[in-house]
Amino acid sequence: MHPSPGVLVAVALVAAITVTLAVRSRRKRTVALAAQWQAFQQHRSSGQGQLLQVTRVYQHGRRGSKAVVTWCDTGRQQDAWFWNWHVPAGAYLLVNASSGYGPHSHNPNVLHVQPGQVRAWVPGELLAPLSASASNALLPPTHSGRRQQHGGRAGQLVAVALARALSR
Repeated sequence: MHPSPGVLVAVALVAAITVTLAVRSRRKRTVALAAQWQAFQQHRSSGQGQLLQVTRVYQHGRRGSKAVVTWCDTGRQQDAWFWNWHVPAGAYLLVNASSGYGPHSHNPNVLHVQPGQVRAWVPGELLAPLSASASNALLPPTHSGRRQQHGGRAGQLVAVALARALSR
């Protein structure tokens, strides 16, 4: 027994609507990520905050996240407490925060980050499609003293990736 033409049309219509909604949702997310990247680069170029990456999140609590962060200018790792935010692993943040005593770990050097101290951030997934060298272009000067292009090559590659995604 073959399905009736009406059933085939209904199935095709449902499939077309599903694909259209998925493409529209992806495009909206890409536009939002592009705006977030642009704001991040503007804050970064104006010197607002120090750049770090969330290396690993090891606890999500009711009042925030405990994580290990890596300072991009030195490569130094540090425990951090993000108040009232479940920070995503891999994210790059520009922060103006201070270190102090961590009562739960008895660590004298925990970075305490209040929500207002995060000047801008981008999810790590924004840079995931890029090569490691493009992600490294986010980093400040190397130990050899040569300056890398802040957002230069990485910014270009992100812009290309976003433009491709927007054109789909």
